[in-house]
Amino acid sequence: MLCACLLTFFLFGIGNGYIHAAHPKVFKENQVKGVFLYNLIKFVTWPDSEHKVDPFIIGVLGGDSFDYLLRKVVEGEYIGHRKIMVEHYDSSDQVVWSRVDMLFISRGAAPGVDSLSRLAANNNVLTVGEEVGFCRRGGMINLVTRGSRILIEVNIGQIRKSGFRVSAQVLKLARIVKTVSEEN
Repeated sequence: MLCACLLTFFLFGIGNGYIHAAHPKVFKENQVKGVFLYNLIKFVTWPDSEHKVDPFIIGVLGGDSFDYLLRKVVEGEYIGHRKIMVEHYDSSDQVVWSRVDMLFISRGAAPGVDSLSRLAANNNVLTVGEEVGFCRRGGMINLVTRGSRILIEVNIGQIRKSGFRVSAQVLKLARIVKTVSEEN
């Protein structure tokens, strides 16, 4: 039931690059981000995804409470024939890059995003963060909180360089960001 409510919220609560909370007291920031991650899977094409085996893994680096909520959102869900599962990592050393399809990097876990981005790109892992400047440092998608809204940022250069394709529907909602090296 929670998943259905959040899915409805996600589908009808977006506009102008922001995810709007129709009832801010009901939908908390992490719930919105969890539903966004789940839905994002449907709007991204992974490079060479045939080499990945079941299940579809969303890794969460840091952020224990988000990990728990995301498990509730994806419980019993599939993308194609692949069951969606969540794995939690306390540090980047624990990430099994060959298993992970998407890595959510929580606030505070992003200081090494430059090196994480290289590892992710080499292993066809989509990186999603939630920290200001995440995309400028090489992250692919960022969910930045501004008041009661969540701004979607996309580093299209990093995404293309890594071989991913993101739907135009997502790009219309997002603010396009370049990495620092692309700006110079």
